[in-house]
Amino acid sequence: MNKLANETSPYLLQHADNPVDWWPWGPEALSYAESAQRPLFVSVGYSSCHWCHVMAHESFEDPETARYLNEHFVSVKVDREERPDIDDLYMRATVAMNGHGGWPMSVFTLPDGRPFFTGTYFPPVAKGGMPSFRTVLEAIVEAWQTRRSELEEHAADLTQAISNFGNEPVTRSQGQIESFPLPPDEASRFFQLVADELAKLSDFRQGGFGNAPKFPHPDLIELGLRSEPSSKAREAAYAALDAMAAGGIYDHLAGGFARYSTDKAWLVPHFEKMLYDQAGLIEVYTRGFQATASPRWSEVVHETVGYLIDYMSDDNGGFYAAEDADSEGVEGKFYIWSREEISRHCDDEELLDVFCEAYGITEGGNFEGGNILHRTYDEFGLASRLSGNESQLPDEFRGAYSTMEFEDLRSRLLETRNKRVRPGLDYKIICEWNSMTTAALADAARTFGMNDWKDRAQKAGEFTWSMLRRSDGRLMRTFQKGSAKHLAFAADYAWAVEAFIRLYSMSGKAEWVGRARQVADGLIELFGDETQGGFFTNGADDDGVFARQKDFSDGPIPSANSIAARTLWTLGRLTGESLYTNWAEGTVRACMDKFAESPLNMPSMAAVFSDMARPGPEIVVATDDRTMLDQAFMRYIPGSVIAWGEPFESPIWDGKKTGSAYVCVGFICESPASDAATLGRQLKALSG
Repeated sequence: MNKLANETSPYLLQHADNPVDWWPWGPEALSYAESAQRPLFVSVGYSSCHWCHVMAHESFEDPETARYLNEHFVSVKVDREERPDIDDLYMRATVAMNGHGGWPMSVFTLPDGRPFFTGTYFPPVAKGGMPSFRTVLEAIVEAWQTRRSELEEHAADLTQAISNFGNEPVTRSQGQIESFPLPPDEASRFFQLVADELAKLSDFRQGGFGNAPKFPHPDLIELGLRSEPSSKAREAAYAALDAMAAGGIYDHLAGGFARYSTDKAWLVPHFEKMLYDQAGLIEVYTRGFQATASPRWSEVVHETVGYLIDYMSDDNGGFYAAEDADSEGVEGKFYIWSREEISRHCDDEELLDVFCEAYGITEGGNFEGGNILHRTYDEFGLASRLSGNESQLPDEFRGAYSTMEFEDLRSRLLETRNKRVRPGLDYKIICEWNSMTTAALADAARTFGMNDWKDRAQKAGEFTWSMLRRSDGRLMRTFQKGSAKHLAFAADYAWAVEAFIRLYSMSGKAEWVGRARQVADGLIELFGDETQGGFFTNGADDDGVFARQKDFSDGPIPSANSIAARTLWTLGRLTGESLYTNWAEGTVRACMDKFAESPLNMPSMAAVFSDMARPGPEIVVATDDRTMLDQAFMRYIPGSVIAWGEPFESPIWDGKKTGSAYVCVGFICESPASDAATLGRQLKALSG
């Protein structure tokens, strides 16, 4: 009997009516498999995963396939976003066995959960070199019945391998890093090498990093923004921001970014929208605006924040996890336009021609007969085309894509699109992703002075504090249907600390520092490895996994250890508490060898390493003069720590007199600044 009907995960509920007798992951499923002496079939995916839907329709809704699964296996469904620990363990096994991973992930295990065979999507009939799903099932059953001891040996070897990953003893680095922290000159040389490697990875013609499929990689962009202003790495960051903002990966009607582009030119996206992408990209576009004052990047931030508030917000204050790629069973259908559809909304033929030219719209289309909107003109080029005069552009064309005519047409198209069947919404709220978004929104609100964003960021932070914490203070991973579920992981804790620090920096309210400290103490107590350093994925109070892992390498989301190191380093500098800075340094030491060998696999850790080697300034604004605060808020100064508003117990506030601002670097402080101009000059020298 299918046991998913009472679950809260949208992904699991999508499978509640399957003829497969699904179990949710948990001790009950493992206990039943042990008593029945059947292997587990563990299917891992998420609600907005296109190929997860495909395999569900082809196999899990098929009565004959379901009958075979029910007869020979205990079938378990896992939402990778609810249980990233289970996903990570099995993904390591899948990559080890196949050289690659992906979702849906199909894992066959012993009754205790230890894997012996893994794969991803399997078609209903053999094609493209892939065996059919039924063939795989029959082979597993035959091996289980006749060669079980071999499967048990393979499971033991595979479990040992994935258990050791990330938990190896720390040894002296054999790479480029011989000591920690690095002396300033050595640090500069090392980070120049990192910047050079980033430039080599970059696609300067079409923007971004590597080949298709292209992912946004906000952490790599952040590394580029941290590089010298005239460097190729900084140029690569700017090129990526420009290309994504122009491409089809960006929603030019409502704002927000799709998960990745299937091609090098950023034209054809995989249309699902993930909350973590919006958070990471809001952050780096805000950083980019701070560095350049680009009006286009400001527009991207405003539109993407608007998308989150309008379409991804829960009434309780949290942000939803994702929007699907599919609507009405067709990937991208919600976003595609024909020229004829657009013409119905525009009586001005000249404006229609210019709009279609500007957004790459043709009669034949650029995607399966339809059109994905993307920008083919930069602001100057379109303004010239509209005005008919390349040398003298009227003021109203300064931001050409924001002209009244274009805005009216875009608004009409958005209104029409909103009447279409929307893609499916994954309405669960994930502590980690909600905190990422809170942190990014707080920074954007502070930078752009948007009071409604400030209110929304604080509401999201209050949601985490009140709705994702048990009465004993233990954070929980997800919130759905009015209740929190699953113990939170190290990443949830680390990002919650980050969000609370940013909320303090945005609001000046000292209570956020107190909350950050409480959660940071829980992070250290529950997840810290006092022997080797760093943080385990699962808490010490979580006995639901067969191996305890550490997460160091960055994927689409920065690793838990990268964020833990970053946020504890910042919190230690803000509060003067050496416990936090010591744990941050220990976390970097724990991955030093891996980092030295391939720093671009850990770009978020590279940023932390940079901050430790070359700490940014401590800026204290002991005044409510908004012009002075704006000087601190509007500049991009990596590694800086800002204190203002309500003082709290910390050396950072010692000796700071009301009415002045202070800029200190490496225990050396500038003269107190009593006006915005003086503070601006001091900070300009640091911002590059």
